Amino acid sequence: MPPKKQTTSSLVSALSFVVKAQQQAGTPIQTHCCIKNQQITAFNGMISVGHSIEEDLNVCPHTYSFLNAMQKCGPEQNGKLTVKSGKFTCQIPCLPDDLTPSVTDASCASISDDLLKSLGQVSSLAQEAAQKVILSSVLIKDFSCFATTGYVIKQSFHGINLPVIALPKLFVTALCSTDKKVVGFGFSEAKVNNVLTPNSATFYFEDGSWLKTQLYAEQWPDLNRMLACEIEPSSLPEGFFEAVRNVEDFSVGKKDKKVWLSQNGVSSHKDQTEGAFYEMKGLPEIAFKIEQLKQVEDCCDKVVFNDGKLYAFKDKVRAIVMGVKG
Repeated sequence: MPPKKQTTSSLVSALSFVVKAQQQAGTPIQTHCCIKNQQITAFNGMISVGHSIEEDLNVCPHTYSFLNAMQKCGPEQNGKLTVKSGKFTCQIPCLPDDLTPSVTDASCASISDDLLKSLGQVSSLAQEAAQKVILSSVLIKDFSCFATTGYVIKQSFHGINLPVIALPKLFVTALCSTDKKVVGFGFSEAKVNNVLTPNSATFYFEDGSWLKTQLYAEQWPDLNRMLACEIEPSSLPEGFFEAVRNVEDFSVGKKDKKVWLSQNGVSSHKDQTEGAFYEMKGLPEIAFKIEQLKQVEDCCDKVVFNDGKLYAFKDKVRAIVMGVKG
C-alpha cells in the first residue's frame, strides 16, 4: 500500500510541487491541474503528480496562474476560482469540466534516497530532446542506474531491487529536484509483443505526495558488458584534469575540442610543437574529446586506460569514455 496520506497546511507548497508536471502554455492537460477530494493532481502527457491539501476545493485552475496568485493571497471559490487579499483580486482561468484525477500505481516496494542519489549521479548524461530512448532516459537495472551519451556511459549502484525500467530524463529531473524523502515505488505492466513490460511507475514521498511517469518500452543494450574491465585500476596522475583545463583553450574548434595524451603529458594538438602542452608522466598514447572527459571527472578516483578507452571508478560509480581518432 502507498504510504499513509498526510495533508499539508501550505497550498502554495503543494502547487509548487505540482508544477513539476505542468507548463505555462500548451494543451489544457499540460496547463491545468485538478483539485478535488483534498488533493491536487496534474498530468502533462508523460508525468503525473499528486499532493494532498487541507483545503476543500473542486476546481481545475491554470496551475501557474493559481500558484502565482496564491503566493500573493488566498483562494475563494464561488462557481469559479477567485484569489483575493485586501485590495488585490485575481480571477484564475479554469476549465469548464473536471479533469480526471490521475491514478497511481500501487506501491509494491520500499525505497530510499539512495535511489535518487544514484539517479542524480548519472542523469546529466541523458538529454531530453534526444531521438533515441537510450540517450533520452535513465535505465534502472541490476540494482543500479545507467545513463549514456553514446560515447560516455555511467553506472551508479544503489542496491535496491527494482524491475528493469527506463525513466524519461524529464521525469528524472523532476524526481531529483525535490527535497522530499522518497519512501515507496509502484509500477504497472502492459503487453508489448505478447510480453508483459512495465509501462508506468510511481514514486511515493514521505508526506504522501507522489510522482508518476510513463515508461519507455524500447530495450537498452547490455551496458554492464560494455563497462566490464578486467584490469586492476590505478590512481589517475595527480593534476590530470588541471592539465586538461590548462590546454583546453588552445585546442582547435569551437565544439568537440580534443586533448591528446602521451607518455610526456597532455597537449592541445597531436603535434606537441603546436598549441599548448602540460608536462605529465604515466599516460598512454590516446586522444579524447574534452567535454566527454569532464563528464566523468567526478568518478575518477581510480582509472584504467585500455583498448582506446578510459574506465573510471569511484565508490559505487563506474564510467567509461570512448577515445577518438587523432
